[in-house]
Amino acid sequence: MRDFPHSVVLQQISSRQPGILVWLLLLFVPEWLPHVITQGFVLWPQLGNFVAYHPTLYLLSFFAVQTGFTCGAICFLIKRYTPAFWTPGAQSANRRLCSLTILIPLLMFQSSKSLFALSHSLSFLRNLPDPNDYGQALTALYQHIWGHAAYGPSLAGVVCYSMFVFISPVLEEMLFSGLMANMLAKRFGITVAILCAPVCFSLSHMVQFGIGPHLIVLFFAGVTYTIMRFYSGNLLMPIIGHMAIQFLISVPKWVVAVMYFKQV
Repeated sequence: MRDFPHSVVLQQISSRQPGILVWLLLLFVPEWLPHVITQGFVLWPQLGNFVAYHPTLYLLSFFAVQTGFTCGAICFLIKRYTPAFWTPGAQSANRRLCSLTILIPLLMFQSSKSLFALSHSLSFLRNLPDPNDYGQALTALYQHIWGHAAYGPSLAGVVCYSMFVFISPVLEEMLFSGLMANMLAKRFGITVAILCAPVCFSLSHMVQFGIGPHLIVLFFAGVTYTIMRFYSGNLLMPIIGHMAIQFLISVPKWVVAVMYFKQV
């Protein structure tokens, strides 16, 4: 690609960046502090009883706290470090459009993966030996998919998850494709930034999703998002790309959830 990275990105790399401690706090506080706070409250007997009798209210409170921390981190970055990842009006429309073509391989991969997951789920339900087992099988499938979700298998959990999957990419791209890529490019060069920022991106999901082949997929997704940002000079492009992938990942889960709640 000609003129890679965008000249705007080179200016952003040279601007003021947060220290590594601030960066780590912005990454881990929105993700883990709500868990620590709520788990600490649950150890309090009175609040533990409240959670047991009002799980939906507890879940919504947790979602509100986590969303508040995430949006607070986003606002902090916008206020303090905007020149490091955003230069209004300096990016061409052609570059923004072309950067979306970089996303096509990842979109095709995730589309095929999601389509396979959806067809596998529907085939499982359609080919039951005894049609009378449909309700039980659907419930088991729903629990298998949503029981491991961040907010759990309840209707409130599905709604909270569906909202948060479009909030978290904003902060993640600001931290990884934006600031982390800047810090690495400033010290070690563009190539190292394109390769190492995605490594950090994939490893940051290891605690949540464990170790497995999915980390490789996350690495290549991170490479895609970082290249999109470096080429377009616009952090909005990887944010849109990340949200699109989150949408494709969620479609099979949403279909099973709709089928389940129609049944109940």
